[in-house]
Amino acid sequence: HLQYGSAYIFEASSFTPGLLSLESQKVTLASPGLDLKGTINGMPCLGHGQYLSVPAETEDISGLTVRYYGSEAPADKVAGTVSVIQNGFQFRVGIPEPHIELLSLASIHTSHLGVDTENVSGFNSLQEIDIQTEQRIKDSMRVLEKSLKEISEVRARVKVFCDTTFNDSMKNLRNEYDKLVITDQNIENSEEAHDFAEQTGNIIAKNLVRSTEAQAHQNQETVLSLLK
Repeated sequence: HLQYGSAYIFEASSFTPGLLSLESQKVTLASPGLDLKGTINGMPCLGHGQYLSVPAETEDISGLTVRYYGSEAPADKVAGTVSVIQNGFQFRVGIPEPHIELLSLASIHTSHLGVDTENVSGFNSLQEIDIQTEQRIKDSMRVLEKSLKEISEVRARVKVFCDTTFNDSMKNLRNEYDKLVITDQNIENSEEAHDFAEQTGNIIAKNLVRSTEAQAHQNQETVLSLLK
């Protein structure tokens, strides 16, 4: 095979002892490959073949993966530099306190899909597949399957983000609507209370006049009506 790393193994045998197997026609397991070892930004990373990945729990550069094409370790132990730029989509969401939500998606360019797929033909990505031979068709299918899985993961992230953002927005709008309804009801109640207060004030003013007149004339019927 043409793969790198300890995850890939194969067995072989030969009629001639010592050529591929120690004994004639006895299958011998090949020595496992090596995984890349190193650090990124001083952080020990996970190696798998030619790839080096930053652990998921690492702050700022979580999930970053680089590929090393060299066959030997660099003399100064520094293989190169990596520049990371956040080009995530920005969405202004939130009511009544707007904020920015970022949606970062992996590249779906053919050169970035189906990478590190085990195959005999040596395809490094979806961009390189072809159907020239039966074996290359089989390997192309493997690369296609992994590429479709990666695209499905991107779609799933977009769907979750959209659903979450939409549901939060609808919830906030419902809360704002309920507040407006309550405010409108309070306004109506305030207007009714104001009208009632005016009517009560008019009645008190009229009764005050009548009370004064009653005191002046000692009219028993007027006094009785005031008591009622």
